Amino acid sequence: MKSLNFFIVLLSSLSLATITKSQDPSFLYNSCSNDTTYTRNSTYQANLNLLLSSLVSNATRNNLDGFYNSSIGLDPDDVYGLFLCRGDVNKNACQNCVALAAKEAIQRCPVEKVVILWYDLCLLRCSNRAFFATMDQDPGEFLFKSDQNIADEPERFNRLVATTMNDTVTQATIATSGGKKFAVEEVYFTKSLNLYSLAQCTPDLSSSDCNRCLRIAISILPSCCSQKPGASILYPSCNVRYETFKFYNITTVAAKPPPPPPSPLTRPKDGDEISTVESLQFDLSSIEAATNNFSPDNKLGEGGFGEVYKGTLPHGQQIAVKRLSKYSGQGAAEFKNEVVLIAKLQHRNLVRLLGYCLQGAEKILIYEFVPNKSLDHFLFDPGKQGLLDWSIRYKIIGGIA
Repeated sequence: MKSLNFFIVLLSSLSLATITKSQDPSFLYNSCSNDTTYTRNSTYQANLNLLLSSLVSNATRNNLDGFYNSSIGLDPDDVYGLFLCRGDVNKNACQNCVALAAKEAIQRCPVEKVVILWYDLCLLRCSNRAFFATMDQDPGEFLFKSDQNIADEPERFNRLVATTMNDTVTQATIATSGGKKFAVEEVYFTKSLNLYSLAQCTPDLSSSDCNRCLRIAISILPSCCSQKPGASILYPSCNVRYETFKFYNITTVAAKPPPPPPSPLTRPKDGDEISTVESLQFDLSSIEAATNNFSPDNKLGEGGFGEVYKGTLPHGQQIAVKRLSKYSGQGAAEFKNEVVLIAKLQHRNLVRLLGYCLQGAEKILIYEFVPNKSLDHFLFDPGKQGLLDWSIRYKIIGGIA
């Protein structure tokens, strides 16, 4: 996977009334690559203008379902473009969003050939290369409400986000209604709060590429957006979003009704647990980038299980990376089972598991970084043993048990 440049912004909380009444597009982010540019008043610009006009015109057609791609011109002045409207918006809202995006594309990216504009209601993309039916994750952006956190049972909220997004991605991947690869879901969290989720791919992707794009997107959520009441991951080929308010038009999509609150005695099935853990998977390249390719300068220690490195994620969060020995003999199934167990252990005296990586021979666990070192540093250091008398040790053991 290519390296991603992420940008954090404050998402505005649009009310349901605003969304369903006017469905005015809100700008989210744009990418203008400086790698390739064109000359003003050139043949390429003329072809680009024709393509943008074609996209706007085709956004008004009744036989389209919120998606259209086309190309104009011959090499070296050929231009490729598409638009994708969110699966729940009506034709007028789609047309307005595409028209606005086409207008702003020239203003925001005046000479760049590779252009992507994201709005809450649509995506517009242009390039000098053919990209249709190709899964792209570069550039990628994540957005969340930086000044807010879930106060009520944040860890349970994180688990609900993981399982719900996993299910929504599955539904979007297999969705065939009208050719859309789009799904939404509403689930119960508390008496006063539900969780709303959305996943969508461009319809020209294969089901396998759509699934891969969305799975990579939701794997970012635990590291970027833990305990946040809303977040979005934007890629050129797919996007995911969740909120604690109803941000999509429920009347135009076949959303599942929220289930009743679970019984306190209900235990999750093994399959559900594994699905939750699957959504915590990190890509190896992102771990290598965070640790500077497992640099010795970032090494915190090592033991019989392997080595531990300090790392920093793109948004600044520090992590501890346990790189397990390649010769441990532990298989993939056993490793996943162990991750399931660790993920369920949530306690203030235990370091929190953020995710894992299982790629090739690599088996890696990603934890929150603890700056004051671990318990064994105090237990086995002759100079620090006295800081933990047996009364304190007993309380720690009892609390964890």
